[in-house]
Amino acid sequence: MFLNDEDFEKLQKNTRAYLAEILESSCLFQNASWKYLEKGQGDAVLCLHGIGYSKVLWKPFIGLLAEHHRVIAPDIPGLCLRTDFPAKELTIRYLLEWLKDFLKTLDVPQIHIIGHGLGGTLATYFTAEYPEKVLTYTWLNPTDQIKSRTNDLKDWENVKTGFDSVEQATQHRNRLFYSAPNLPDVVQRSYINAINKAITDGRVLRLLANESPRVPLIIAKQMQIQQHSLLVSSSHDVYGDASQTEQLSKKMPNAQWVNIEDCGHFCLIEKTAEVVEVYKRFLGSC
Repeated sequence: MFLNDEDFEKLQKNTRAYLAEILESSCLFQNASWKYLEKGQGDAVLCLHGIGYSKVLWKPFIGLLAEHHRVIAPDIPGLCLRTDFPAKELTIRYLLEWLKDFLKTLDVPQIHIIGHGLGGTLATYFTAEYPEKVLTYTWLNPTDQIKSRTNDLKDWENVKTGFDSVEQATQHRNRLFYSAPNLPDVVQRSYINAINKAITDGRVLRLLANESPRVPLIIAKQMQIQQHSLLVSSSHDVYGDASQTEQLSKKMPNAQWVNIEDCGHFCLIEKTAEVVEVYKRFLGSC
């Protein structure tokens, strides 16, 4: 299959963004060292990944946005399965305190907050808890909150039981994309080990079990957000529901909604340039 000029230009742009010099840094607080990516100057944009992923998810996004913004993406304890955390239990309260201390350590008084997947849940709680610290609020690929409450997200339920083989992990991963990239077995095995480790540990699953009954509270908090807000869904997101996201945006005081066509759960990977342009237009309109 050959790329047309437009697709080739997008591929070049995304590749340059991914390979851009984005330094990994670390900071000390809560008696531990925490890793994060940072690039650029200007208003701070804080990027929050979801469960099972890491700051690296944001690398192409950072590369394209950092020209006019200070973009920061931390490995979030508990959500990044490769990052240990000292808390006996993983709770939203612990994560909110962790984020507040992280921003204080980096001397960042206010942020544009943006979360992907379940990272958007954390962004919602943070915006509601510390509205004075948040300039704008964005959630990429929101989870179908109704199905998550009733445990009807089949693909997510499969993750919670773990994977026994590379084939199982590959089938699951492919469903998260509209057009899935090819990844080597070593990457798949690393993903399997991280998921199975988290299941054995149990703290992440207990967090999810505790938060599921609170979905109405999360929705209520979203509807009270006064900051300019952006909700971005994808046409083929197995974890999300575009029509539900659109309806929610209409109930929020200052929200915009955009749907990315021909895209799965990872709009940050499949449609990086388009998502960045949508986000830039949103910031420019605020």
